[in-house]
Amino acid sequence: MHRVINAAGALSRLGGSVLSPGVSEAMKFASQDFIDLPFFHDRAGEELARITNNEGACVSNGAAAGILVSVAACLAGSNIELAAELPNTTGLEKVNVLVWRKHVDGFLAGADQVLHNGYLSAVTMAGGTLKIIDEVDELQNSDAAMLWFPNVYPQVENEEDFFDLFLNRARLLGIPFIVDAADQIPPVSNLWYFTRDKGADLAIFSGGKGLKGPGSSGLIVGKSELIRACRVNSGPEHSIGRPAKVGKEEIAGLLKAVEEALSSDELSDAHKWHSVVDRWLVELDELKHLGVELQKTSTSHSGQPIPRAILFLTFADNAVRDEIIDYLWKQNPNIAVLPQEGVGIALNPHMIKDEEISLVSRAIVSAIVAVVQK
Repeated sequence: MHRVINAAGALSRLGGSVLSPGVSEAMKFASQDFIDLPFFHDRAGEELARITNNEGACVSNGAAAGILVSVAACLAGSNIELAAELPNTTGLEKVNVLVWRKHVDGFLAGADQVLHNGYLSAVTMAGGTLKIIDEVDELQNSDAAMLWFPNVYPQVENEEDFFDLFLNRARLLGIPFIVDAADQIPPVSNLWYFTRDKGADLAIFSGGKGLKGPGSSGLIVGKSELIRACRVNSGPEHSIGRPAKVGKEEIAGLLKAVEEALSSDELSDAHKWHSVVDRWLVELDELKHLGVELQKTSTSHSGQPIPRAILFLTFADNAVRDEIIDYLWKQNPNIAVLPQEGVGIALNPHMIKDEEISLVSRAIVSAIVAVVQK
């Protein structure tokens, strides 16, 4: 196994992020004694709610587990007996989890075949029935347990307007509006933007990506009543969330990670990211004579305010592009980049280390030359 130079971003398959010394120490400290885990879980949630400007907060075993727990909370509420019955929803009037069809692309591709998608399986494992809708007028409170809005689609034109449209309709009908914001930090203000500022009932975040907490942690924030229901439906209780229980180490680590994120200098981070991208563009300029067009974007693949360097391969097709990406991955250390629509390769500075910047540039030049000359 080789270490990875991460020019792709905060991705689960790469380990999410690298823990700070403070987060590592918090997890180590929590690991050294026995505790009352439910009490610690609740108290940590209270503190997370306070510092994120929310009514309530709950640590989950990753953002996907946060989906499962949130669906269960919307189905069974805080009723212990109903929670114990899930995923059996016999007797429940509202079991449909609504998703906008425009979101049935990207990471939700294959929504019509739920078992082929882990995120959607989280909905059905909790007992929810997935219902895809095309228009906001299809929102009906007679059958809807919740509306699940994955806010990770920068390619959806005017998505912010549609967000407001669906949210306002859901609030009018009393349908819980749940934002899947797993990869929406930075900015850290999103921890309260979707809930306190916009009015969503819950928002779910990955703990191990932009927050740089434990890789198997997630954060649910929002309305206190639903957060209480999330706790009833999560471990260590014997509910549907038991297989996704959170350990004391993850709770302690995530709390510390959120504290550090809130005290971080996002302007300084942004300046650094732009500097890295600008440096890549200079160092890769020699590739222009091979038919590589260089472009700088202002956002990441999931719409975060993280700039990227994009290399468009005008001389190639996607098969050649993928061969170059594979060539980079087979180096030692492995170099991770992402494909970009339009026969492109995207370089993300979010998780790059200073000493790795030029290593990436040199490796890309070598990879493209090697593939072109093959």
